[in-house]
Amino acid sequence: MISRRVTRATRALTCLWCLAWNFGSPPVPAEDLTPLDAKLPEDQETLIACKMPAGVEPPKQDRPPGDIYHYRVYIPKGYYDNPTRRYPCLFNSSPGGNAAMGAMAARLKRDRWLAVLLVESKNASYAWYQSLLSSHDDAVQRLRILEGMKFTTGLSGGARCASMHPGMRKGFRAAILQSAGFCPEREKVLAAFRENKSLMLYGTFGITDMNLHEALDVRRLVPAYTLRNVEVWQGGHEWAPAPVFERAMDWFDRKIFLEMKPDK
Repeated sequence: MISRRVTRATRALTCLWCLAWNFGSPPVPAEDLTPLDAKLPEDQETLIACKMPAGVEPPKQDRPPGDIYHYRVYIPKGYYDNPTRRYPCLFNSSPGGNAAMGAMAARLKRDRWLAVLLVESKNASYAWYQSLLSSHDDAVQRLRILEGMKFTTGLSGGARCASMHPGMRKGFRAAILQSAGFCPEREKVLAAFRENKSLMLYGTFGITDMNLHEALDVRRLVPAYTLRNVEVWQGGHEWAPAPVFERAMDWFDRKIFLEMKPDK
């Protein structure tokens, strides 16, 4: 009897092993994801765990366990005072991953912006594409983002990723490319500008930036009707300091709210 019981137990374990081999690891429990109805604290960053959208191809490498990606979100003060009010949102990518608001924080907080700070998106990673799609699709469900006021930014390799964002999801209004121009797949970038004529562009480069020559790309490669500007400041290959970011945001404010005519 003992032998037969051992045999049955062995068969059961073998079946479980075969299932794991054929179908991969079990799905990550739902409690490991941040619930969409979770109330996030105001005036601070909160780490969000979200699932990769259905139909999106997983990366060839750097695939996270359970296809779960992360972003930190900043919620402005007073977000819950008016449940119908919507807010502009800035998506940020860093070349080293774990993006932060950094020198942009004061302006974003003052103007009460949402900030989506990508975690897994970084240089030399195959997962930057899935990181943006996962974070974006979760954020637009979770947060009250103002239609037509999604901005994207990034530094260096993060800027190259940011240049792709408007072509990956609809509704982006502007890109702030810091210390780099477009990604190598320029045609995909330019297609987004042809499809969305209200898309705007701002480049920031330090005077000793190794990518300074790419400032010309920001001005010349996009269609002639695209509103764009480039600022070169006293610095190197680094995030734009707060005054430069302030001027970029002031430029967008003037173009969007004072100079541009409403679409007919």
